Amino acid sequence: MIAATWASAEISMDYANAFALNALGGKSLQDELPVSLRPKIAFFRKAHNRLPALAGLKEAGLALATRMTALRDKRHDAIHGFAATNMPDGSRNITRMVFEGAWLSSKVTNYSLLELLELSEACTDLASDLTDHVSAIAELRHNHLG
Repeated sequence: MIAATWASAEISMDYANAFALNALGGKSLQDELPVSLRPKIAFFRKAHNRLPALAGLKEAGLALATRMTALRDKRHDAIHGFAATNMPDGSRNITRMVFEGAWLSSKVTNYSLLELLELSEACTDLASDLTDHVSAIAELRHNHLG
């Protein structure tokens, strides 16, 4: 569930960024759409902070970027890690690889089943809210293009 809802959230952010870049003046900020997550969030923030066409959605957009940033690492653990150890209390030690310059190391984080359920719910809520937000941006794009 986390993978599917996160994908939906990220696709909505991609569309918002594409509309901002290509129809709402975003080429004044950069020439191409960002590909990886951190630059996607950074452009989304920059567009909401600097583009006059997004002024009415600035507060909501920045809040969405903050929520996505807050969920980013947990989502990364859940999707790219593996539950190496089931603990007696029902929690899971999730191990994932971390890039450190030219080296890889492992990072182990413990998540309770409740925390993973809450992460799934937070990703679902984020995906829904980003879908609504990109719909509002699409309407701005429509009005902006006339």
